[in-house]
Amino acid sequence: MKRLNLLSIFILIFASSSCYSQQMMKTQNDVQNIKKNEKQFINQPLKDLIKEIKPQIKRVTANPSINIQSSVGYFIFNFVDSKQKDSLNAKRKIPVTIVAYVKEYFDWDFHKRQKGKEFIWTKEDLEKYGDLTVVAIRAYGEE
Repeated sequence: MKRLNLLSIFILIFASSSCYSQQMMKTQNDVQNIKKNEKQFINQPLKDLIKEIKPQIKRVTANPSINIQSSVGYFIFNFVDSKQKDSLNAKRKIPVTIVAYVKEYFDWDFHKRQKGKEFIWTKEDLEKYGDLTVVAIRAYGEE
């Protein structure tokens, strides 16, 4: 009986942990899953949103808020590099994009970013900006 209880507990823990490890956005085609579940990310750290995105973020731009009273800052995440983005735009296609609006002011200066990696989202960026609070999300585009 004791062995059955331990086995049941182990199966329950394994099943529940495997459910949570699946990411909402496994491919670029899943971008609308992020928008559909937007409420899950509101008032949560940006790192929680990033954890749900499996495709590599290949291009990021950001616009910090100058006056938090009148507007919020945001990050724009793309899953194509600059050359691919230009190619899609030439075909009148919009690349898959996630815009994460954040509550707090953050420092983002394109000119201070590492040369050649100005548009790359790094682990250091996740550490630096991951605790910013998400207040809204936009998700759009086509693969």
